[in-house]
Amino acid sequence: MLEQRLLELSKHIVEFSALVEGMLSRSITGLQTRDRSILETVTGPDEDKANQIEIEIDEAVTVTIAQFQPKAKELRTALMILKMNNDLERMADHAVNIAESAFYLIQRPPVKPLLDIPRLAEIASRMLKESMLSFVNQDVN
Repeated sequence: MLEQRLLELSKHIVEFSALVEGMLSRSITGLQTRDRSILETVTGPDEDKANQIEIEIDEAVTVTIAQFQPKAKELRTALMILKMNNDLERMADHAVNIAESAFYLIQRPPVKPLLDIPRLAEIASRMLKESMLSFVNQDVN
């Protein structure tokens, strides 16, 4: 039963990471294309969903620890999910901050082409994907 619960939590955290990755991508795309509607998706429904998922995972991990009192590997997995949840929520907040800054920037003439920001976003996205893959595969390397 504990293994099943941890598997469900792992699936939920992977889904959360996909949402956060999408938020980052949309905030950068909205900035690049100067598309207010894309940015509003990040600051509206995406932000609400991210906040809700963060609360759900936090509560589910807390209940799991209280209910099953996991030891060793299972406890480390539960705590890791809890920490990842916190980091993903913070990343979602940063995506919202990017979108909010983009609202200001798209009202002004572009100063120069955006080259570095999309490249840095791609690096961050790749790092997120690789870390989630490492978590799913339990690959410490």
